[in-house]
Amino acid sequence: MIPIEIVQVALAVGIVFSLLIYEKFFKLIPGGVIVPGYLALAVNEPTVLLFTFVVALITFGIVYGLSNYLVLFGRRKFLITILISFAVGWGVELLSRGGPSEWGLSVPWTGLGVIPASIRIVGYLIPGLIANGFERQGIAKTSFAILIVTMLTYAVLYAIFGVVKL
Repeated sequence: MIPIEIVQVALAVGIVFSLLIYEKFFKLIPGGVIVPGYLALAVNEPTVLLFTFVVALITFGIVYGLSNYLVLFGRRKFLITILISFAVGWGVELLSRGGPSEWGLSVPWTGLGVIPASIRIVGYLIPGLIANGFERQGIAKTSFAILIVTMLTYAVLYAIFGVVKL
């Protein structure tokens, strides 16, 4: 477990860099202002970052599809995005572990390499914030902003604390 002081510094530094990249440089939002701080804590685990982005893309696709059938805009769309992100992230993690046996859920294909065992993501809400950024400014621009701010945040964390691991 990461000490709370490191998490606090990561969030603060991520927020500062998020503000700078928006106000002074590119007018880009890196998902949400807390996203780079949390992602910087997982830089040493690329599979966690990869699956976080996969869940964000799945969430984005589901919300995009739903918007063809439901009236989704503003706060309602944001909240639906967060809820879907939570459900998709939780579901992917449950399926990777084979599902909870007390519910009678069993996924036999996890051992066959179809779903990697023990998928982890950076929280359940972070992919939703990323998916919301995808919807607002596009996948490429949001990903670019996230990459820059996360790496800057990680560089500061590394300079202060050394290697930070989840």
